[in-house]
Amino acid sequence: MIGGVDFAKTYAELGVAPDCGLGAFKQAYRRRVAELHPDRPAARPRDPDLLIALNLGYAAVLDFHRVQGRLPGAVVAAGSGNSTRPHASALRPMAVAAPPRTAPPAARRVPSMRVLLLPVLLVVAAIWRWLPVSAQAEVDAAPGVSHQPAVPAQVHAQLGMDRRTVATLVGEPVARDADDAHWIYGPSWMHFECGRLADWYSSPLRPLRVGSTRPAPGDAARRGAGAACIPGGKAGRHRIHGEP
Repeated sequence: MIGGVDFAKTYAELGVAPDCGLGAFKQAYRRRVAELHPDRPAARPRDPDLLIALNLGYAAVLDFHRVQGRLPGAVVAAGSGNSTRPHASALRPMAVAAPPRTAPPAARRVPSMRVLLLPVLLVVAAIWRWLPVSAQAEVDAAPGVSHQPAVPAQVHAQLGMDRRTVATLVGEPVARDADDAHWIYGPSWMHFECGRLADWYSSPLRPLRVGSTRPAPGDAARRGAGAACIPGGKAGRHRIHGEP
């Protein structure tokens, strides 16, 4: 045995003798490797360690033949100057050192992935709980935002309400005119006359907290009463851009 390879087991696995010659040895090796190849069908499960040991034995036999000019264990020809006895190291049985068995890389990575995943989940949970509160705090702390008391969701702005009540229900507008009579909410708007809500348009793109897209026809009397304080009444007000 040389380098931990048992040549006797290699010959037995290939079904040849040490004196078979290099050509017969190679042919037997190729035939046996083809039988053990994983791509070929087999009647029973193959042992991958057997193919590994066979490849190691084949390489060791070729190295020995390159140095000694013969196969390990073969009888030395007369007159060659070498002993006729087989090489002692070639026939001495020794156990082949089995490669250490280690866990697959994927199995070793599983604990580390779990350890890394736990802090990530904790951070995501903390952000999920913190984000809505902090976002609301930023809105409350923004300059120019009036802090009005909460109102029930079912209460809507109605004709005749003053500006303060409307702002509490609907919110502050994006823009307003110089007379503070026309409030802009993007595509929606509200109009005040004599300080009271007289008209509105609630767009589906930016709905307002009102009962309908436009004031109901039955509220025309209340809307007209509010317009009486402006010279010309409602007839004196120009049509507002965006009004349907």
